Amino acid sequence: MTIKPSSLKLIKFTPKYTNQVKSLVFKVMRELRPDEDPTKEPRHKDLDKIENIYKNRGRFWIFIDKDRVVGSVAVLEKSFKKAMLKSLFLEKSYRGKKTGKYLLQHAIKFCMKKGYQELELITSHHTSVAIKLFEKFGFQKIRDDGDLIYYKLTF
Repeated sequence: MTIKPSSLKLIKFTPKYTNQVKSLVFKVMRELRPDEDPTKEPRHKDLDKIENIYKNRGRFWIFIDKDRVVGSVAVLEKSFKKAMLKSLFLEKSYRGKKTGKYLLQHAIKFCMKKGYQELELITSHHTSVAIKLFEKFGFQKIRDDGDLIYYKLTF
């Protein structure tokens, strides 16, 4: 079992953190794809409506270090049986310290508790470390369209 780093606090998203979440996501995306503008990526349009989109059987969490957002993870309900893992992001200085593993475990446990049977995600070939983490947790590749890779975890 992975232990949450002691200086970090995992909390449910509140609107006061919207700008920090967007800043984190776009910063990480720019690191991965410096030639692309992440603000134009359709997969991140949900960041303007987090409270409305991640409700009911979904959830959006943020990792806080002294009131600063340093990580995020979300679960979006797709159907009664399926959920989508979204917005797994960490600031560079927090990577390699099992924080990503902690966030992923938290999302998976949430899905199991809510009774989901599948957790899907979409990632990119640019995220090789994350891909290794997903595969270590048992996610199976279901499609690869050249840039985006689609994974599924069945409970």
